[in-house]
Formats: sequence, C-alpha cells, structure tokens
Amino acid sequence: MKKTIIAITMAAAMTAAFAGCNPDTDKPTPTEAATTENVEATSTETAEPVTTETAESTAEAANPTEKAKYAVLDFNECAEEVLRLKAFHDDTEKLPEDADGETVLYIKNTGGDVTDLGPSWFATDGETICVMDMNCDLQVYDANGFVRRVEADYPDGWRSACMVDGDIYSMRGSLDTATGRFKSRAKENMPAFMDNYYGTVHFFNYNVKPCFTSDSYNDEANNINYYYDIESASWIEGEKVCSYRSDDESTTVILSNGAKCRLPAKGYELIGIDKEGCLYFSCMDFNVGTDDAGAIDISFNLPESLVKADSNGNIVSMVTMPFDIYEDLWEPNYQYNLLPDGTVYVAAAMNDAYVIWKIAM
Repeated sequence: MKKTIIAITMAAAMTAAFAGCNPDTDKPTPTEAATTENVEATSTETAEPVTTETAESTAEAANPTEKAKYAVLDFNECAEEVLRLKAFHDDTEKLPEDADGETVLYIKNTGGDVTDLGPSWFATDGETICVMDMNCDLQVYDANGFVRRVEADYPDGWRSACMVDGDIYSMRGSLDTATGRFKSRAKENMPAFMDNYYGTVHFFNYNVKPCFTSDSYNDEANNINYYYDIESASWIEGEKVCSYRSDDESTTVILSNGAKCRLPAKGYELIGIDKEGCLYFSCMDFNVGTDDAGAIDISFNLPESLVKADSNGNIVSMVTMPFDIYEDLWEPNYQYNLLPDGTVYVAAAMNDAYVIWKIAM
C-alpha cells in the first residue's frame, strides 16, 4: 500500500507546478555504497535548451544546428555514501537516553494529513554534517564519525538548512553547532511573504554566504534568492533567478538573462546555484487528482531526478534516484544541500536507515 504523501514541502512543490500548468534497472540495495572515482556518463540524451555559440556540456559541445547533448549519470557510479544512520521507530517520538550516535529518530504516521517522518533536515559544509530530528535533537558528525548530540533550539518549519563557516542557517537565523542554540535570530524584517507562505524553500551555501531560494509562485511563479546579512541579522532580497511554465510533459525555465531551459518533468524545485552560475533542479513527473474525500491525491510516474543546467540554459547532466518512493523510502521525499563547488549532498529517509550521499555532477 502506498504511503500518503502530504508532507508540507512535497505537497507544496507538486501543487505549485500543477497550478502553473495552462529501460528499467535493478534497484541498488540500501547497503550499496557507490564511488565517485572514474565517473563517466553511461549514455547521452537530447535536451531542448536554447543553443548558443558558447554552450558547453559534459558531452560533446553541440553544433549550432544540432540539439545539445547532456550526460546521463548512473547513481551507482557518481553517488558516494558519506553517512548512514540506523532508524529508530517509536511511538514516543523521542530517542531513548542511551541511544548511540549512529541512531536517528523516525516518527510513525499516526493518521490524518501527515506522512511518516524522518529527520527534519541535514546541513553540511563538506567536512561536518549536522542532522536535526523531529524532536530537535541535533546530531553532529565529522570525518571520524559521531561527535555529539545536543538538544537544539527549534529553527523553523521549512525542513531545510545550510552550513557556512561552521554555523547552521535557517529561516530564523543561525545555530551554533556546538550548543544547538541560536547565535543570531533573524529580525522582524524577514521576507514578508513568509508570513503566509505556501511553497518550497531550499537553503544552500552560495560562495560562502548563507542563501535560500524561494519558489514564490503565489505571485508570478518566480524563484528569488535571499541572502543572510550577518551584521544586521536579516534576510535581504536578491535577484530574481528564474520563472517557469509547465505543460503536460515538461517545465520550461526562463532564466533572468532570458535563456530558456526545458526540464524533462512537470514538477521541479530549484535546489541552488553554484559559484560558476550553474543551476541545480530536482525534477519529478507526476499526476494530480482528488481522492474519494475530495483531497488532493498525487501519484508519481517516474523516480525523482537531479538536473544540472548552465547559465545559458543548457542541461549539463542528470542523475535519477534509483529508489521507489512508495516502497523504499520511509518519508517520500529527498533533502538536498548544495556547496559552492557544485557538490550536491542528497539525503533520503530509507525504511531502515537515514542515508546521505554526495554527488559530483
């Protein structure tokens, strides 16, 4: 039986894309750790971006008279497992006091409009990884493994965060990874739209600056970046990154420079931008309907994919998550962290373990 999928972030993202609409392979077992060495594209696909003279991709440069090619990466070859935590399922919704550092809290679905829940979010700077569970236990890991678990301040309900210079940034400000307490709280001049916001937010490290991208489709289906100014402890609105329109088969993203990128799915979320100006999207094809009670019912046709596009709108590479969100995942969505160098960290609450991989695209 498939799980009810009405987790806030996923339902918001999928409903957003719907509102904007005017060769099977064996799955790897959760214990398979992939390597990033000798990563090669297993095949090439054709995309339909705007063709420019300077267009580049990980495949051969496109002839101006041909469609650009991009690399289709194999998850098992380009994803390296960096952290695996055992799942602790319990009705009390808290870890036991003697839980070891390799265990993380999972919460069972108790009915209503919520799905099963794994950790709230993770954040990393490439060296340290922090995981926050739904009971506000912050767990910290480094290259040697578990470092500490502390009771943390509740940062926000956006289920996303990033790490910059050793501190964690969320909508409410910055957290100290040593204590789990706020170092600075964002002042009242936070983005006004967040008061009545229904959409998706992804935090990422933008050239060593805390940043988040907001899919503010309540206005004009735009993605806008916001930067955290540490001195004033406030989020500052930045540039418009892109807007989009969807049809029954794909999403066309219009970048701020006018370039267009066609994503091969109806639903997408902007994960972030790297220091070279490349954009990273999560993409999923889905159908939206209603159940017998009239509630929104979302069904997914294909696994979720991660897509990298350059600043000219050309797709550079794509990798598909080889998991069935109904059967393999405890909580049916992925979490992302993007570093300035383009390294993408992806986390999934599998049925028996919370796993984080890093992917070089």
